[in-house]
Amino acid sequence: MSSAPDVERFSGTKWEECHDFIAAIRARALWEGKQRDPGWMADFATPLFWGTALEWHCRLPQDVRQDWFKLENALVDRWPCQKNDDKHEARPTPAAAPSIKVNEKPNLPLQGVLKLALNGSNENFYVARSTLACFVTTDIKEALRVRCDSSPNATLLERM
Repeated sequence: MSSAPDVERFSGTKWEECHDFIAAIRARALWEGKQRDPGWMADFATPLFWGTALEWHCRLPQDVRQDWFKLENALVDRWPCQKNDDKHEARPTPAAAPSIKVNEKPNLPLQGVLKLALNGSNENFYVARSTLACFVTTDIKEALRVRCDSSPNATLLERM
């Protein structure tokens, strides 16, 4: 019997490392017979995040951290394939909407987008803004970026 495929820690240094990490998680899941179990795959991947990638992973919404297919999309969004490696241009990635825990006081202002939960829909919707009004969009790139700063007296939610 062959041994399980190795999976290296993922530190988030570049897109090639991300590509290798995703491929290794898929290979290991296939070897374990769990390739259609997104919860198992996400749980298997979780302890392998390291450094910058661990900080990023900790800020993801719980539903993304617990579902490999959502996590895989978030990884590719955060570490996109560079089509032309001769161009080293940075591509900013929007922050994931943080989950706010009532008992914990955040050290820094929370940043993210306003995500809408619509009953009966599996699609992600976000609040966007034009010059005249707000509207609903499915494109996270159009989403309104916000910052939430909490103090004992009040909570401030402001557009970035």
